[in-house]
Amino acid sequence: MRDMVNPGFEAEGARRSHFDADNAFALFDLPDAAIRAARQCHTAIAQARLMLTATEPFQVCVGIGYGQMLYSETLEGYFSSEMNIASKLGEDTADGGETLLTESAHAAADASLVKGAERRQLTIAGLSTPYFSLV
Repeated sequence: MRDMVNPGFEAEGARRSHFDADNAFALFDLPDAAIRAARQCHTAIAQARLMLTATEPFQVCVGIGYGQMLYSETLEGYFSSEMNIASKLGEDTADGGETLLTESAHAAADASLVKGAERRQLTIAGLSTPYFSLV
């Protein structure tokens, strides 16, 4: 997976990327680049035709946030409320092949990239937050 998604990260100018088990993290200046990279990742994975089972293809789930973040070299990670929500969207909420955006990422993205995005609601521990699914 790393070899398949890194070209999309690089093509869209990821400032940083790292992998932790089956998770890939990339930092972009704007959500537009992250959306384009996500599309490239989905395409690369689909073209590889990897299968989890005889009938279930391998797919990636993507969560994208936007806003100020803290990067720690010593803690090896990105930290912010947007990162927390984007991680929850990508790891626990998105279906295979789906890209989900936080409200901030959706608002900051070029309208042509999020045209037709479906607004949804996520509730975590009693807290509710809107997010958007790219069609």
